[in-house]
Amino acid sequence: MSEDYFRSSRIPPASGRYRFVRSLVRLWISFLHGGMRVLGAGDLAVSAPAVLVVTHPGGFLDALFLVAACDRPIRCLMDRKLMAGTLRRFLAWGLGMISYEREGEVWRRAIETACDVLGNLGSVAVFTEMNERENSKVGRFASTAAIIALEAESRNANQLDVQTIPVHLFLPAAGARSSERFVHFSHRIPAQTYMLPGRSMEERRQALSAAFEEACRNNVFRMQPEDVHNFLADLEEVLLSDLREDFSARAHWRQKVEDFHLSGFVREWVEHLNFLHPSRLVVLRELHGAYQQARRRASLEKLEIETAGPWIQSLARRVLGWFETVAGFPIALYGVVNHLLVGLFLWGAGLLKKQSEINRATLWISRSAVVLVFYVAQVLVTDHFVGRAPAGYYAVSLPLSALYLWRYAWLLNHRSRLLLLYSRAPRRAAQARDRRREFVRELNDARDAYVESLELVH
Repeated sequence: MSEDYFRSSRIPPASGRYRFVRSLVRLWISFLHGGMRVLGAGDLAVSAPAVLVVTHPGGFLDALFLVAACDRPIRCLMDRKLMAGTLRRFLAWGLGMISYEREGEVWRRAIETACDVLGNLGSVAVFTEMNERENSKVGRFASTAAIIALEAESRNANQLDVQTIPVHLFLPAAGARSSERFVHFSHRIPAQTYMLPGRSMEERRQALSAAFEEACRNNVFRMQPEDVHNFLADLEEVLLSDLREDFSARAHWRQKVEDFHLSGFVREWVEHLNFLHPSRLVVLRELHGAYQQARRRASLEKLEIETAGPWIQSLARRVLGWFETVAGFPIALYGVVNHLLVGLFLWGAGLLKKQSEINRATLWISRSAVVLVFYVAQVLVTDHFVGRAPAGYYAVSLPLSALYLWRYAWLLNHRSRLLLLYSRAPRRAAQARDRRREFVRELNDARDAYVESLELVH
């Protein structure tokens, strides 16, 4: 993250306290999170006051990442409940966060403080909230940002030229494979969109709120509609598989899985998650991909076992196959030792290539001649060192060990490998089920968090 991103001599300088605390936050982010990437920073460098509309659920850590991304001082509007604890209160004090509560005098004072910041050419950040029951799940935060911007303009005879800039955060959720963090500053919303001549303050507020909501739904990190549609289809398939397994374990259960479909609430939640918390959706997609990969691996191995032939269903033949695999290993190893040198020579001479310019008959004659020469040489060496009788036995064992080595290679490829697949098939199926349950568990946690944020009865 560059130190000169939003530097401008016309922007009010940050206080020493703010710079000190922000440097601590940047240091913490660099050491523990590897920094972040800042995209599209042009409009924020202008000397006009700015309202940053963060299209991401407000959290204390999110505010710290936003503050660290900017050299320009940012005063974050933050729910007082998120400032619990000594460390958080210190950071909030040092960074000048504006605490609020939704009811009463505290809320009015917070709005007035934000307007004063804008009147002094400062910047205020408003985060998404999801704790309203309106049809528009971004209505309250959009309305808050609009009220602050328009009231600040009104107090200064509409001469402030407040910038209204949507900001998109992509902060990895727990369990994400990627640790990259992005802060994207969109282009400011044009003043003519909401500063409507001759219109009332309420009409202007509604126009600006609608522009904020549109910017929120156009989150640059969101999935495309086709990808969302495919994810919903995959989600329905996973949930039906989970139900199917549950129903099959119940005796005399008459209800059919085909009677169930993905609820409208879940579809709405996925759409909502896509533009407000896309990183959480990325984690769900990664977990689903891991489940699909585990299921695909288990299915392919099961298919290979089923097409292996009737021998694999016989317990006696499986036991015999395992016995030969274990007992024949020393003999095969003896054959490898005997033919190591000749094998290296054939490989170096290019006589082991399947596609060779030499015709097939000549190739096999050449191979046989090389093997015979090496056999003779090895027998002579054995005769020289250990005597004629052992050399005679050794000469007989050479072609026999070669034949069994050939047999053992066939055994490993056509029997032992399938026996291994057969033995681990239950574990593969269990791994696929575990991946599915992990996905469903993460899905339920994300859904429950959404339900709680809406203050609904779960």
